[in-house]
Amino acid sequence: MLNFSLDSTIKEQTGGRIFPVGIIGGNIVKDAAYVSEYEAIDVIFYNVENEYEYRERIFKPSENSPYNTPEEELLKTQRKLKHILNRFMSDEESAIVAISWKDLALKFVDKLLEKSKDVEVELKFIWNKNFEFPSLGNIRFIRTADEDALFYSKWEKENRLTVPESSPVLNSGVTVSEADGDEIF
Repeated sequence: MLNFSLDSTIKEQTGGRIFPVGIIGGNIVKDAAYVSEYEAIDVIFYNVENEYEYRERIFKPSENSPYNTPEEELLKTQRKLKHILNRFMSDEESAIVAISWKDLALKFVDKLLEKSKDVEVELKFIWNKNFEFPSLGNIRFIRTADEDALFYSKWEKENRLTVPESSPVLNSGVTVSEADGDEIF
């Protein structure tokens, strides 16, 4: 039986595959909800300066992955949830005892909405190779003002896989989740 709880044994992810990235500040958590139709958690970030929204959808971990065991899939998702919660509360406060994915999701949403109100965060977006589909990664992708800055890795800089400073997503208020690739870049 899978253990859906979050506790101090769940650590945030610290390494992984690199993709094109962009770091954007001035975001707040606008809303979060469990979407039963997709068995997913939606977290809505709102960029105050550019007035756009971004939805990060975190799906129930796969129990039939050809690459990982169900426990490994769950651990990846738990690490992502822990990373988000730990931006707004202590490791102890972010602990969740859960008996199912839905139970974990509902408790995660409650804690996030309770503690994240009006706290600005910086987000590190990861795009596909064509800069068409942004998402948040699994590795250090959100930070508050009192934490060390997010940064581009040496590899990202050398390969120039950063979002152009003149990107419409940074300057025109284009809604990332609704725009097609040409509108964003």
